[in-house]
Amino acid sequence: MPKNGQNKYLISIVYSKLDYGWRITWLEVEPYTFNGETCPELFNKAKVAYNKGYLIDAVNKAALAVTGNQPMSAWQYAVQDGLQYFYNRIIALANEKYHFPYVLNELPLFSLIQNIT
Repeated sequence: MPKNGQNKYLISIVYSKLDYGWRITWLEVEPYTFNGETCPELFNKAKVAYNKGYLIDAVNKAALAVTGNQPMSAWQYAVQDGLQYFYNRIIALANEKYHFPYVLNELPLFSLIQNIT
């Protein structure tokens, strides 16, 4: 894993002994941390945000957790099934509550300009 940066990728290299010697037979580079946090940490923060009523924050954190839930094909976090269920549920709630694109019909620009001058 690279030493610098908050967003890290796990570099996985598998060597195999073949008839003609040791060779790299598998190479993967997958997301491991976002802002210094792994999938289970992000999942816990998403649950806390949801319980506090911060739906969009919970969706964002859960989406990052889903993205980093398998940093290697042979690696599976214990929270993976619960995370996927939670993520699907809060995405459905967000889609019910917020309809996109969100159209703004009128903006109070005149009052904003008066406050600047």
